[in-house]
Amino acid sequence: MKVLEVRGLNVWFCDRKEEEKILKDISFSVEEGEVVGVVGQSGAGKSSLMKCLLNLLPQGTKVSHERWQVLHRSEMGIIFQNPSNYLNPVLKIGYQIEESIRIHRKITKKEARTETEKLLDLVGIREPQICRKQYPFQLSGGMQQRVAIAMAIAAKPKLLIADEPTTALDPRIQSQVLSLLKRISQELGMAILLVTHDLGVAAALCSRLIVMEKGTILEQGSPRELIKSTKKLKHSLHKEKDQFVQIDHISYCYKKRWGEGGTTPLHAVRDVSLEICKGETLGIVGESGSGKTTLSRMVAGIINPTKGSIQYRDSSKGSTQMVFQHPQSSMNPYLTVEKIIAEPLQIQRIDKEEIRKRVREMLELVSLSEEDMEKYPNQFSGGQQQRIAIARALISNPKLIICDEAVSSLDVPTQRQIIQLLKEIQEKRQVAYLFISHNIPLVSQISHKMAVMYRGCIVEMGDGERILEEPWHPYTKDLLDATIPEDFKRARKWKRILIKPEPKEEHKGCPYVYQCSYAMKKCYEGIPPHFKNKEREVACFLYEPKQGEISGGERRITSQI
Repeated sequence: MKVLEVRGLNVWFCDRKEEEKILKDISFSVEEGEVVGVVGQSGAGKSSLMKCLLNLLPQGTKVSHERWQVLHRSEMGIIFQNPSNYLNPVLKIGYQIEESIRIHRKITKKEARTETEKLLDLVGIREPQICRKQYPFQLSGGMQQRVAIAMAIAAKPKLLIADEPTTALDPRIQSQVLSLLKRISQELGMAILLVTHDLGVAAALCSRLIVMEKGTILEQGSPRELIKSTKKLKHSLHKEKDQFVQIDHISYCYKKRWGEGGTTPLHAVRDVSLEICKGETLGIVGESGSGKTTLSRMVAGIINPTKGSIQYRDSSKGSTQMVFQHPQSSMNPYLTVEKIIAEPLQIQRIDKEEIRKRVREMLELVSLSEEDMEKYPNQFSGGQQQRIAIARALISNPKLIICDEAVSSLDVPTQRQIIQLLKEIQEKRQVAYLFISHNIPLVSQISHKMAVMYRGCIVEMGDGERILEEPWHPYTKDLLDATIPEDFKRARKWKRILIKPEPKEEHKGCPYVYQCSYAMKKCYEGIPPHFKNKEREVACFLYEPKQGEISGGERRITSQI
C-alpha cells in the first residue's frame, strides 16, 4: 500500500523580478514499511522536495502536479540534521517528548510519561528514567539524535522523513543511528524517506534510491543497480560528503591611516576560495604578513570577512578550536592542567566527575598521564605544553582545529612528535586541521592539500609533496630556496636570498611582481587568474594558455620555472 505518491510535480520560486523553477517533473512513490533514499549533491533539490511534502515552502512559491497523494503533516514525522538546533535547551527531555505525545493523543500525564520512557528505551537509551529528567546539553550528539528520533515517532507517523540524520555524527554513532532507523521501520512498519548526499549511508539503509540533480530525478532503483550505473555521481557525492567548511571569495581589508586623518585600504586577505573536508588537513604556508593568521581568524569566526562568505557544514562556528604558536602564553599559569583542559566545558554545566573523566581521556590521547592533572604549566617542557593545548582544543569535540604556527617554536624532534600525534588523533577522530606555517617542508609532512599565500592572495595550491618536488609559482620556488636545509653539508652551500624594495602602497599588478625573476609587462598591469590542472592550480601569467593552443579536454600544465 502506498503511503505517498507524487506525479508530475513542478515547483517555482517567485520574486518580483523573475520565476525560478527548482523542481521539474518529479514523480515517485513510497510503500508502507519501505525505506527510500533521496540522494544528490548540495543544490540538487532534496530539501526543497521535503519542504514541499511537509507544506513548508515559503509564501509566493508556485506548485503544480498531476497526482498528489501525500499524508497530512500530522501523519509524518521528521528528523533534522542537527538535533541541538531543534531541541529546546531550557526544557527537559521528558517534557518535550510528552508534549509531542499529548498534542496528538488524548492521554493523561502519567500515561504520557510511561509512553516517553518506552520510546526512549526503543531508541536505545539505556536509562530512560534518568534521561527523561535531563536537559539536551547534558547529552552527547548521538544521544540527542536518539531523542530527536523518539520525538519524531512519538505520534506514530506513517512516514518518517530523515533529513541528513547522521551527517554530523562520527562513524560509530552514525552506524548505531542507521541500525536504529532500520529496526524502527521493521518493528513499527513505518515508511522512511531518507535524505542524504552519502551514497554509502543510503546503500546501507535503503531498499530503493531516488537520484536527484538540479531539481530533477535522474533515475530510481535498487542501490546495487544505481551505484553500478552512476560512477560519476558516486565520485561527486564522495567528494561532497566530507566537506566541513566552504570558503568563497573572501577578502579582509584594514584601513591604514596616513597624514591628516586620511585612510587607505590595505588588503590582508584578497579573494580567497578554499574548502576543508572532514578528516583532512589543509596547509597554509607563506611568510610573515602574507595573511595566514587573518585567514584563520575569519575561519574561526573571530572576525568577519569584508567580502565573500564562509559556510559551515553544521552551521556552527563553535565546532572550531585553535592551537596557538606559544602554548605558555595561551594558558593561565595559576591554573592546574586539569582546570586548563576542562575550561571549554565549564559553560556547559557538565557534572564534575564527567569533566574529570574527559580530562583523563584527553591526557591519555595526547600521551600524558593522570598524574599530570594537578601540575601547573611551568612544570612541563614546550612540547608537553603543546600537548596540553591540543588536549584543551579536543575536549569539546571540534570538527576543525586551527593550528596557527603550532610547532614553529619547538625543536625539530619535538615538532615531529607533535605532527605524529596530530596525525594519530586525526585518524581516530576524523577531525580536520587548518595547519598554518611558514615552513613548506614541515607543512607537506602533515597536509593532504597545501595553499601558498603571498600578500593576502593564494598563489599556488595542490598536493604538498608535489609542490615540494616541483613548485610552479616563482614565489613558492623562492620560499623553498630560502629554507635552510637540515642537512649540514647542504646547509653550508645555502645562499642568502636578496629581497628587492617594493612600493609602500598596494599596486594593481601581481602581488609578487617586484620580487619575481620571470615578471612580464602584463604582470604589472593586473592580478593573474587561477589556472587549474586536475588537483593543482597556480595564479601566474606564465601558465596562461598560449595562442592557438587546443582547448578540447583538460589542458596539461607543467612547471614553467
